[in-house]
Amino acid sequence: MRFEENCISCNSDGIKKIGKHDYYIRRNLSSNLLNTYDERVWIFFEKIINDKSKSKFIFDVYLCRNCGLIFQNPRLTDKEIKIKYHIINELGSVKSRISRIESSYSKVLEQRASRVYCLIKEFRLGVNHKLKIMDYGGQRGFNLIPFTKEFECSVVDYEKWKLPNGITHIGYTLNDLDKSNNFDVILLMHTLEHINYPVQFMKNLSCFLTYGGIIYIEVPLGCWREWQKNVDPITHFNFFSEESLIKCVENSGLNVIYVSTSYQNYGYSKGWCINLICKKSKCSETKIKKLSTKRQMAGIEYYLVFLFDIKKIFKYIKSKFFKNKKIQVN
Repeated sequence: MRFEENCISCNSDGIKKIGKHDYYIRRNLSSNLLNTYDERVWIFFEKIINDKSKSKFIFDVYLCRNCGLIFQNPRLTDKEIKIKYHIINELGSVKSRISRIESSYSKVLEQRASRVYCLIKEFRLGVNHKLKIMDYGGQRGFNLIPFTKEFECSVVDYEKWKLPNGITHIGYTLNDLDKSNNFDVILLMHTLEHINYPVQFMKNLSCFLTYGGIIYIEVPLGCWREWQKNVDPITHFNFFSEESLIKCVENSGLNVIYVSTSYQNYGYSKGWCINLICKKSKCSETKIKKLSTKRQMAGIEYYLVFLFDIKKIFKYIKSKFFKNKKIQVN
């Protein structure tokens, strides 16, 4: 691992520690692998640190006062990231968990894919050739299903999944791709928060983007609450706001043309997410209004959605148990 003295996005030395997370060793790995926390902590201590004398490890959390990024420190190296994904692949834990719940979420996954498809179509009009789209970290390709009739669809993922018709697995990482292989659209959905050095990754990714092509990025609103209760030491490393995500993308040489923060479905969960579209072009086409990290960290209004959820639950209970009740007048 490597401790960073400067911001991993903008290289500013204006970073300050705002928290820490303590992790304790797990000697035994659960046989059914359903507990993600136990699995990832076990991988961290047994396969990455691999030091029997260590039973506790502390990760600090830093805020960059220049670009607003919140990030975990120290950082896993590229070699340690490879070890992480190799072990996850070997255990088959992700596939095991998803196979148990996927059928219950099919409609939610369809709605999510449709939402992304409609947004992408707004920004890719007027092209007279069949477009190429790649979903980086796209698992079983569900996000690409709406695109299959109009696009040549590809997935890059560290595991090889059984994919729907019209979608091809073309590699495990960017290193597996032919440098001449360019895409008009790239999806990067709930992936950038997992990347140890996101700016360099975005630069590498943009090499496979056609000029005028777009990348759709979706990440959790990590600066709000997630950074305070990080799930485990080797899953999420970066906790974005609109401000820090925009600056990360701009530092990689791409221009942001759309950003929003919404409460939405993402895979098998629901929560506040940032949605961003960036373009490979010479100059910025529009001025983007963005919410600052400070503003989104406070984010009192983000709690309001839970009040609405409580109301829905109350209405359901009322309709379920009281809809046929009649008031008797004595």
